[in-house]
Amino acid sequence: MPLPPLDNRGLLPAGIHETNWASIEYAFLNNVHRQELFAKAMCFFHGELSDAGAGLQLILGGSFFSDKSLPEDIEATIYAPFSESYRKLAQLSNIDAHNRIKQTYGVDFYVSWDAGGSNDFRLFFQYVGPKTAHQKGLNEHDLRGIVKVIEWQHG
Repeated sequence: MPLPPLDNRGLLPAGIHETNWASIEYAFLNNVHRQELFAKAMCFFHGELSDAGAGLQLILGGSFFSDKSLPEDIEATIYAPFSESYRKLAQLSNIDAHNRIKQTYGVDFYVSWDAGGSNDFRLFFQYVGPKTAHQKGLNEHDLRGIVKVIEWQHG
């Protein structure tokens, strides 16, 4: 499933776009920096996260899915029920793990717990945000697209 082209702002059009790894590679691995960042991120997705997040929804966002030539990272979240069965996922969501994952893999990773009062990063990632808004002359509450990776644990 191909991703839509970037809009006139240089961002994915608003909404959640379901796709696979091959479509992400085709659309966004257009320079060496992006290729290296994506390769590091894949090590995290297929390594640590694959076991901890088995069967859960993986959402990606941020400047990687824009016309920015040198994005710093790839934003990622897993949407998970808050239960003891996801203990490994909880271990990946503390601040020390977050910092290690970002430094090692270039992934700004958060868990979106399905529990009252928890942040849902699937929604948060859709906002343009202050940095992008400033760079592109937009309102930080404008919306942009994010990516739901289908069959993310299967290559």
